[in-house]
Amino acid sequence: MLKLELAHNTFRRPIRILYIHHTFRNQSYNFLLWNIVNRIDRAKYEIFAACLREGGPYEEKLRDIGVTVKNFDLKTLLDLRIISRLVKYIRKNKIDIVQTAVFPADVYGRISASLAKVPIIISTMHRVEDHKQESIYRMLFFVDTLTMALTTKIIAVSEAVKNYLISFHKVRPEKISVIYNGLDTYQYQYQCNIDISRFKRTLDVKPDIPTVAFIGRIVKVKGLKYLFRAAASILERGEIVQFLIVGNGPLKDHFIQQSQLLGIERHVSFLGFREDIPHILAVIDVLVLPSLREGLPLTILEAMRAGKPIIATNVGGIPEAIIDAETGILVPPRDSKRLGDAICYLLQNPLKSKQMGEKGKRRARRYFDVERMVKEYERLYTICTETT
Repeated sequence: MLKLELAHNTFRRPIRILYIHHTFRNQSYNFLLWNIVNRIDRAKYEIFAACLREGGPYEEKLRDIGVTVKNFDLKTLLDLRIISRLVKYIRKNKIDIVQTAVFPADVYGRISASLAKVPIIISTMHRVEDHKQESIYRMLFFVDTLTMALTTKIIAVSEAVKNYLISFHKVRPEKISVIYNGLDTYQYQYQCNIDISRFKRTLDVKPDIPTVAFIGRIVKVKGLKYLFRAAASILERGEIVQFLIVGNGPLKDHFIQQSQLLGIERHVSFLGFREDIPHILAVIDVLVLPSLREGLPLTILEAMRAGKPIIATNVGGIPEAIIDAETGILVPPRDSKRLGDAICYLLQNPLKSKQMGEKGKRRARRYFDVERMVKEYERLYTICTETT
């Protein structure tokens, strides 16, 4: 009782939370942040959000729902003056909880919150196997590990991320809370109320040809080269399929060239970044995600919500979302043949594909709904404020 009384005396109402991100660009972690603060109990929590470097669409989207937003406009990742600026901002606004996501916001946010004597410091971890990235990221991995000691709690978006934190970052298991990402699974039908035939024409998608889509950043870790090899093999078999690549990234031009080298360019459409993902999902038959590593990708949850069958690699948190042969098909990473065989199987068995999609939709509603996610965040905040 004494601890609870001290906690209630320490924390004002509403409790002030500062979310610190690297940018406010169109990234999945910003989409999740918007969903959280749009639904969190504003009578209990006053919300602040800061980005270290570039702004982006979510800067305005957050302001539109009443969030106090700060862009620190950092010019270089190694400008350590950001720490003193963050400390000043935290103290000025009397922040009770600092929550960070993604490097370098994790490192700078933890250090600044600690120096400002913020009682509760939380980091949300979305990724696995960061130590396998390029050399500069392997160096930053150690800094990330060191500053994790400053946190009160760490949120892992999947059990796979939790296990990674324990094994490689040596985080104590009791310090980690697993909270699955969530989407608005019940309102989806209103988001995709479109004329599908007309929308297909705007995408230059042929109406009667099976459509396979990849949705995500066009970067090495997404394993697109294995999808392209699978696509070439499928088309060589005489199958008639069209492939949509939805997203941008530093390797986009490379894969445009690869499609030409493989002779599949007439069957592959690069759509770039799209905000109408529910509409895209409405017109496809199968979603494919051939990633080499993942925490818990939102793309998969979006496809489940849309009732679409999914083929994905058996890595990271993906098997926690997809039940193999029930809500989708899991294949080994870097295996173009198994990937191609799985695509052909689903396209040749539309009834099985539909059943998988419906089971995936039910699973998304049960385990990956946004209301559940927000309640679990609020529960964690309550536990932290009552025990700090």
